[in-house]
Amino acid sequence: MRGLDSSARRSALVLAVVAMLVGIRAGADEPKGPPMPKPSKLSYRYDVFRQAVARPIARSLDPTLLVRKISGRRREAFNVDESDQMRLPST
Repeated sequence: MRGLDSSARRSALVLAVVAMLVGIRAGADEPKGPPMPKPSKLSYRYDVFRQAVARPIARSLDPTLLVRKISGRRREAFNVDESDQMRLPST
């Protein structure tokens, strides 16, 4: 803007401000993605009960695990070879 006189500078400044305001106003009307879902009531009590009470009881009373524990015959992993290295399904 070195070669412009004061009225040209003023016009350029006003034009830049108007362009900026129009750009900001146009961007405000655009939707910002999909609408947010409705808030739902989460049942933390159910999750705590299930994870802290029901699941441990169910796992400790599992008949298959009880028979294996009593007989002393723990099940080996299927994908482990003789040197305790894991085998990949493709080999």
